[in-house]
Amino acid sequence: MTKSIVPQMIEMKSVVLLSDTPEVTAAFYREVMRLPLETERHRGTERHWACQLGSIHFAIHERKTFWLPSALAGEPPATVVSFTVENLDEVVAHLATHNVQIVARTKIGPMSFVAVRDPDGRHVCCGTRYPGA
Repeated sequence: MTKSIVPQMIEMKSVVLLSDTPEVTAAFYREVMRLPLETERHRGTERHWACQLGSIHFAIHERKTFWLPSALAGEPPATVVSFTVENLDEVVAHLATHNVQIVARTKIGPMSFVAVRDPDGRHVCCGTRYPGA
């Protein structure tokens, strides 16, 4: 009897955000969230913005040219993007310098979170590490 192989997901590969205004969204993540986004264009893709964030490839593509269908133009994406931060108070102060409104705050166990909205209306969360992690 042959044993079937069950595939496993071994790690997170990428986070891809789709946007009707990718230049504006890329500027938000580069200038406000401080991600080292760079413009890219390579075989099989249109111009987009991307960077490596730890082991994750983070990219922003134009919705209408991406290879997969998405929400209709103008609808806020259902995706929530969440980043781990060392000092939440410093992040809150930085967001204020960019006039970015905090839309929610919460504590989950020992971790504290704030949420803002990116230019596409998607929630972006910043949260402290789980102690000992």
